[in-house]
Amino acid sequence: MSGTKFRTTSNKNVIQITGLTARYYHLKNHDIYLPSITSILDKFPFSHVLKEYLMKNGYDASRLMMEAAVRGSKIHNAVEDLCKGEKVIKNASLYHNELTEKDELLTEDEWRSVNWFNEWFEATPITKILGVEKIVYSIKYGYAGTIDLLLQIGDQVWVIDLKTGKGVWDSYWCQVVGYEKALRMKVNKVGILHLNEKADTKNKKHYKLYDLDRQRKMNREKAWELFLNCKTFWDFDHGTKPPKFEIENYPEELQLILPQ
Repeated sequence: MSGTKFRTTSNKNVIQITGLTARYYHLKNHDIYLPSITSILDKFPFSHVLKEYLMKNGYDASRLMMEAAVRGSKIHNAVEDLCKGEKVIKNASLYHNELTEKDELLTEDEWRSVNWFNEWFEATPITKILGVEKIVYSIKYGYAGTIDLLLQIGDQVWVIDLKTGKGVWDSYWCQVVGYEKALRMKVNKVGILHLNEKADTKNKKHYKLYDLDRQRKMNREKAWELFLNCKTFWDFDHGTKPPKFEIENYPEELQLILPQ
């Protein structure tokens, strides 16, 4: 894979590896590579809304989706800082943009989303932060991922994924249930925290925590079944052999020996 990026994680035994088409987690103590939950869910069928979006935007769709991913990543990183007790400052805090390869300030739009998270946090009876960007993996089922938020709300433990796009799609439920199945502790609830201008128009709020147990169309069993179906397609497409990564080792400093 060209342009492969290696990133340390909150688990010292796990390295996150992002290639052009997929993300893996390298479990050093087991010396195995597991595909990420989100990469596996690339096999999930597109919703009709997304299909219409891709058709409408044509060649620009890929660029727009990449820009949305960068926006979401910067918001996630700011939320992570807040949940670790750090201060996030509008005109000072810098977050990495993977498209420009530069550390940047939050845009006005991104800053609004971070404020919406802050509003939700203050309005929610959170009794304990159990994990932020927590690495989980299942050797049995062959996947790994990163939980955005593991919180105790009241007396219930929640696995929560943060979403900043326009909608909450079916594949998101497969994602959070995948996290739950790989987590080695009892979980009471899995949810999606949606931060968006129109997240909760009924209550005039820009945030809404969706609870899987309250969904009509989806439940834990169905979400897990669909996730495993996606994993079957992934295995068929990618095989079971470890991925090969093209590692570029360049020196940190350069200096020419000039002719005299």
